[in-house]
Amino acid sequence: MLPTNSLINTSDRYYKKANTVQKYGDFLIILLLLFPLLLPSAVHGAEKLIYEDTVVVDQSANMGNEITWQHTIPADILARATRVEATVGALDVDYPDCSANCPTCSPDQCEHDRLYVNDSEIGLLEGSNNAAQANPVTIPLSLLQAGANDYRVVNEVVESPVDWRLTIRNSTLKLYVKKEKPVEEPVIEPVPGISIKKTQLRSSLLPGQEQRYTITVTNTGETTLTGIKVTDRLDASLRYKKSTSIMRHRQNKDNHVWTLASLAPGKSVTIRLTADLADEILANVSVSNRAKVTTNELPSQTSNTVTTLSSFIPVEPDDLLVSKRVNRRESRVGKILVYQVTVENRGNGTIFQLVLNDDLPNGFSFVPGSTLKDGQQFQDPSGRRRLKWELGTLPAGKRIDIRYQVIIGSNVKRGRNRNKASASAIDGGGTRLRGADEAIVMIGGGDLEIPAEIKAQVFLDNNENGLQNSDDTPLGQVRVLLSTGEKRVTTDTGIARFKDLAAGFYALSIDPRSLPAHRSISGESTRLLRLMEGEQATVSLPVKKDIGPARLSGIIYLDRNKNGQYDHGEQTGKAIKVFLDGTMVTRSKQGRYLFGGIESGKHLLEVKTGATTIEHPLELAIGNNEFDIALPAGGLMVSIEEK
Repeated sequence: MLPTNSLINTSDRYYKKANTVQKYGDFLIILLLLFPLLLPSAVHGAEKLIYEDTVVVDQSANMGNEITWQHTIPADILARATRVEATVGALDVDYPDCSANCPTCSPDQCEHDRLYVNDSEIGLLEGSNNAAQANPVTIPLSLLQAGANDYRVVNEVVESPVDWRLTIRNSTLKLYVKKEKPVEEPVIEPVPGISIKKTQLRSSLLPGQEQRYTITVTNTGETTLTGIKVTDRLDASLRYKKSTSIMRHRQNKDNHVWTLASLAPGKSVTIRLTADLADEILANVSVSNRAKVTTNELPSQTSNTVTTLSSFIPVEPDDLLVSKRVNRRESRVGKILVYQVTVENRGNGTIFQLVLNDDLPNGFSFVPGSTLKDGQQFQDPSGRRRLKWELGTLPAGKRIDIRYQVIIGSNVKRGRNRNKASASAIDGGGTRLRGADEAIVMIGGGDLEIPAEIKAQVFLDNNENGLQNSDDTPLGQVRVLLSTGEKRVTTDTGIARFKDLAAGFYALSIDPRSLPAHRSISGESTRLLRLMEGEQATVSLPVKKDIGPARLSGIIYLDRNKNGQYDHGEQTGKAIKVFLDGTMVTRSKQGRYLFGGIESGKHLLEVKTGATTIEHPLELAIGNNEFDIALPAGGLMVSIEEK
């Protein structure tokens, strides 16, 4: 099938045949979209091109398929236009004469390419064999619209021995306007003007995270403005932190006001405001904020609205931990028990809507006013047998300690009494979290005094939280002293027990002379406690590492046999930079490096070789410390001397 060059023109009076058409080349279909009452072409010389839009189409369609594209016309341009012209570059328009490609075909069997504009049918694209022009087609201007205009050519299915194919390369739209005599603009007196704009640093916020706002006020007029006042009412989800500006600031509850005496034309003034997101805000909460400016000369102007979306860090279900303890595991009717429930968030995100429930056994009665939260007086729970405390939010890595008292009544069950505490909460995304623990108290029926017991835990408090955790180190062979004069030496697990004690007050301490070298008591040297009858108390006695002068040195070597230690004959590094804690630096000499005058404790040792950084976290003891640095050896011989 041979391509056909065609031109569609709305004027029936103009028909021009092309002189030469390159075989299998690209041809143009020129669609002239004019007003129904077309002005003479002589008038076109007084026209002005006001808009031109070219779209690369490069689409082909076999029979039964279509080609679509769009031209976009601005509303103001279309309103001014007096003439519209469109050109379409195309191949293979063979209608009604297609004898060159199908000698036996009738017009009904030739190619049928039907044009639509904005879903209105225009007609078939017509062109004869080897013709330079197509028959004219008129497209009413009324079909065009402001914005996107849809063009569609359908290669219709016809009964023909030839599978007709259409290709459209590009499409150009031009809009003209008749030139008019310019209108003289009236003289406009200078008027005052002002603008206010607000920006924000972050598009999302975690609970407790800071947001920084910038408010810019600009005098856009030609006269000086006076009495400038900026007002900003923060979103209820935000907590004001601070602001900086040359303007004077004052706060009235949630309203923040900044004032300035005057602002010259073209000048701007800036306010920088810092606020953080409230801890109790869940995820996907929209936090919007805007500001307003007023002057003596102008009505108030409101800034754009900036919006932040609250986000969250997920918390795993098993990261909500509950532990429950009671001061006495054995008791009798009429006695008072002290329960301690600890709720801990071991996740990386904040938890919300934290509720603690505690189910008391039959015969156990809550003592009003006895609730302590983290050692401070706290509101009593709701309920009598099922106690309920609403605890709000709990940030990542934090915990809450609840203590309360119960009295044992005569209707209590003798023997084992189980008491369960459970906590429920959600993370910022609404995932449900639960944790529970229980304590058991044996209620006896006799009047015999039940002895108490103290378990002392001596440990190296590596995380410095005062409590023994899995990452702390138990200390054995440490003497523990009781105020009664008794002494105990800790086992390898760091435990020392004092048994058969009467109820009363006791003092417990570590004999510092029994501690390992460079170790000392952390916190108070003596712990005071009150033992209840039958109580089995656990007392933490943390120990800390002493800080003192230290010295670090070692060899830098190329670890050719990859055994992780320096062997005789292995090449050592010369003049290599060694970093300590990212700030201190030294160079190796004869393969050795040295840091003196530093403190014991945790440090980070680094060596940089090209683009690679070798890091070694170290914990230095008081005095001399030796650590060799191995450099990796690859398949190539490399120099480890830094120039």
